[in-house]
Amino acid sequence: RGGGNITSLLLYAAFIYLLVGTSGGRFILDLSLFVWGAALILPPVLGYFLKIYVEKNVVVSECPTCGEPMQVPRKAPAIVCQSCGTKLQLEDDQLFRVGPSFERNQQNAEDPNSSADVITIDAEVIDVDASDKKDKKR
Repeated sequence: RGGGNITSLLLYAAFIYLLVGTSGGRFILDLSLFVWGAALILPPVLGYFLKIYVEKNVVVSECPTCGEPMQVPRKAPAIVCQSCGTKLQLEDDQLFRVGPSFERNQQNAEDPNSSADVITIDAEVIDVDASDKKDKKR
């Protein structure tokens, strides 16, 4: 029983001597300290730069249709709300529905003190006779 403890102690002492007393062992010790130091320092540094990247390239906004909070890349060509399926477009860090052309005014025509958007939609009304529908079906 006592011989096993002494053998373990001698092997441990030999290992320490190889790590500290030889140039190869010193290299392994230095390399392991470098790896442990990098493992402790790199995650917070990379996390900081990732946070800066996300702040510059991602917009946090709400869907104008359902109000669901969304995180959208600034350069996204097409955006679809995952909650309601509305097609959206990003303009000046705000999400707007994609649809017919319209103008946005920041003042309500009926109430000058209101900050609600006024949307002007250009539409054309076409009168179609019942006889025109029959001709088109043929």
